[in-house]
Amino acid sequence: MSVPSVIGFAVGITLAATVWTDARAQSAADFYRSKELTILVGSDAGGGYDTYVRAMAHYWQRYIPGRPSIVIKAMPGAGGIKMQNFIANQAPRDGSTIGATRSIFLVEPLIQGSQYSNYDPRKMNWIGNISPQQTACFVWNTRPIRTVQDAMKQQVLIGQTSARSNGAILTNVFNALIGTKFKVITGFSSTGVYLAMERGEVDGGCLSYATVSAAAPRLIDDHKLNFLVQIGLTRSKQLPEVPAAGEFITSETDRQVVQLLMASLVMGRPYVAPEGVPIDRLDALRTSFMETMKDSEFLTQSEKQHLFVDPSDHDEMEALVAEAYRIPAAAVEKTRAILAAAEQGSGSVRGRSGEESGD
Repeated sequence: MSVPSVIGFAVGITLAATVWTDARAQSAADFYRSKELTILVGSDAGGGYDTYVRAMAHYWQRYIPGRPSIVIKAMPGAGGIKMQNFIANQAPRDGSTIGATRSIFLVEPLIQGSQYSNYDPRKMNWIGNISPQQTACFVWNTRPIRTVQDAMKQQVLIGQTSARSNGAILTNVFNALIGTKFKVITGFSSTGVYLAMERGEVDGGCLSYATVSAAAPRLIDDHKLNFLVQIGLTRSKQLPEVPAAGEFITSETDRQVVQLLMASLVMGRPYVAPEGVPIDRLDALRTSFMETMKDSEFLTQSEKQHLFVDPSDHDEMEALVAEAYRIPAAAVEKTRAILAAAEQGSGSVRGRSGEESGD
C-alpha cells in the first residue's frame, strides 16, 4: 500500500472512530431528550427515601444528557422489595426507569435467599448512593426508658412500617445479640410512627437517623427523642454519644453478623437500574448522579432540609456487595436464623394504620 493510501486509510479509521464515539455520546442525549426518566420509590410519600428523591431530582435533571423530565412514582409494598423485584425483572431495560431503593437490598438475597427477593445484587446496575445511613433505636422523651440497659430490662414497643423494614430487622437483631426487649408493632406509615409515639401507641422506633432528620427534624431539634442504641461495631459521627451494638458483643461470629448488617446500611440512599441498560445511558446516569452530588445549590438546599450528602459511586457499591458475599458462612447462617426467628414469632403485631413500606 502506498504512503498516501496508508495515510488515507488511517484518516478514514480515525474519522470512523470519531463518528462512532460521537454517535455513542449523542445516543444517550437523544434518548433522554425524547423520554421521561421515571424514578420508582419503594416507600410511601413523605418518608425519608421519598424526601431525598424529590430534593435531588430537579438538580439531577441538569446533568443528564438531554435533560429529561423526571417523574417520581411511589411503589410501596413488603418493605420495598416489591419495587426492587420490579426493577430487576419487569422494568424497561432502556434506561427510562430506575429505582430509589433500600440499602439492605444490596445484600438481601445473601441474607434471605430467594424467599422475598428475585434478583442477584451482583448483576444489578448500581448507579450511586447519596449518603450512608445509621439506624438507631429511640423512645419518646416522656417514656421511663433512658438507656439501652433499661431496654434490656423492660419491654419497649417499637413502631415500624413492616416486618421487612430496616428498622424492624435491626430491632430483632438487637434483641438477639445484646438482649434488648424491643417488641415490633408494624403497619404504620413512615410518618405515622412519629404520630404513634406522640399518641402513646408505641414507645419509640428504630429508623435511620438521616430519615428522622429529613422527615421530622423538629423532633430532634426539640429533643423529643431519646436515642438508646445504634447498629455498628463503633459509634458513628452522627450519633457519637449513643452506644453501638458492638460495645456489647464479644463473639467473633456475632461481630460478623453486625458487619454483614452494616453492609446493608453503608449505602443508605442507593439508586439502581435493571440489567441490560445500554452502557452509554448507564454511564450518563452514573456520571450525572455524581455531578449532582457536587452541585452547590443542591448541597445548600440539602443542608437547609437537614439532608445528609456523603455520596458513593457505583464502583464503591459493587465492591461492598462483593465484600459482603465473602463474609463467612457461619455468620451468614446466624443472621438468617435471627431474622427467621423474628418473623416466625418474635412478637411483631400489626399497628392500627398505615401501609407497609420502607423507612
